[in-house]
Amino acid sequence: MAAIALIAIIASTTSYRSSPAPVPPRTNHSYLFFMKAPTEAHPVGGFRWHQDSPSGFTVASMEAVLQALNITPTQATDPKRDVHVGFTFQWEMLDCFLSPHTCTTNQTIIGITNFLNAAKQLKIPVAITLDPQQFWYQTGLWNWFNSTQPGYDSNNVHNVEWIGWEPENATMIAWRDWGSQFRMPTPQPNIASPALLKQIQSVLRTVVQGIRTWYEAQTPDIQQLLVAVKIGEEVDIGANYYYYEDGNQFLKNHSDPKNDPKYGLKPAKGLSGGLPAMGYNMLKTLGIRSSGGPPTRQEITKGVQNYFQSAIEACIEAWPLMGEQEMLFAHAGFVSDPLLIEWQSPAVWPAIPTYSFYMGVNNTPGQPGLATMLNSYDPDYKRFSAGEFNCFGCSTPEAWNGTFSALYNNGHGLLRYASFYNVGSLASSSAGIEGLHRFLQL
Repeated sequence: MAAIALIAIIASTTSYRSSPAPVPPRTNHSYLFFMKAPTEAHPVGGFRWHQDSPSGFTVASMEAVLQALNITPTQATDPKRDVHVGFTFQWEMLDCFLSPHTCTTNQTIIGITNFLNAAKQLKIPVAITLDPQQFWYQTGLWNWFNSTQPGYDSNNVHNVEWIGWEPENATMIAWRDWGSQFRMPTPQPNIASPALLKQIQSVLRTVVQGIRTWYEAQTPDIQQLLVAVKIGEEVDIGANYYYYEDGNQFLKNHSDPKNDPKYGLKPAKGLSGGLPAMGYNMLKTLGIRSSGGPPTRQEITKGVQNYFQSAIEACIEAWPLMGEQEMLFAHAGFVSDPLLIEWQSPAVWPAIPTYSFYMGVNNTPGQPGLATMLNSYDPDYKRFSAGEFNCFGCSTPEAWNGTFSALYNNGHGLLRYASFYNVGSLASSSAGIEGLHRFLQL
């Protein structure tokens, strides 16, 4: 969802590869998935997907989106085509998507099961995102400062990020820009917090067990339709949650969000985008260091990898097959050489590293550092995925076709899948649909 053009990236010196044995690709196809945003103003096909309404994940809703793209289910999975078309959705593990903060794990499992059953009926491939990063209000673990809000406990100061080395530097607030800036209901989480990681592991075990139950009841041909279970949605520090100087004062003074600064973070200025750096609490929690200058990109990369390692261990504990087949993916955000988080931040074995690519016309996704990392991490197959992508500025069929082609013929490695965020922006564009058809050779 990072509508600011942040290309997720990785390329460092350490990876959490726990097995030297390569996990081979499950199919010879790559995939193009379409995401329906829960916040669509005008839902494509007239159907809305939201995790607090699990009954909405229906065959009819999938058919309506395919119809809007002028693609039939048979065309979507034509065995002669290298790229198969399907759907994806992002389920939040610790809260709803933005609101209303009443989502339950049971709703999530029911919604995922309905999603999978709809895909089964249409014989359409799907990818599932289990995101414990972007929304965590319902946990209450963020609330170290407000006795009138859920979960208040002054010790929760250890679960949020700091802009310095001590608790008095703890943040109360954060901002995000997904097309336009808005205040977050929580500060940036300390992604090394033991309390937070424990809760994440618990919910992931439960949800993954639900997916496993569905999978084991299917025949092998239907099992193949579940292409990916992706952990996280642009996991980073200080990008999807950024913080202005003296940001806590905006909350303390009950100021109107209309009066908030609007300049946001500037990736060209490095990790903190010209804003106060975060990640201090994460480094202190991990015992990396507790004094000195701001966190470095190498240190942030280690923290992100630790987060993924914890989540992946819980998934494999609930379903060992995930460690034996190409199924797990990990999605890092705010990645780029030479200033931002390193390309290898989601390279935690056996997960396929995944990034976001918001491209301009005639752009090539990735950087040389991506290829370098893939050669080291997955030398046999050099796989990665685009957990989010779109084209900014594409207005002709030629531009759209070129963007799809550049992504899948990237020169860095084997793109296993790409998730288009969000389908509404393509479905409303005749040039986009024509470009898509040209790419798919329909």
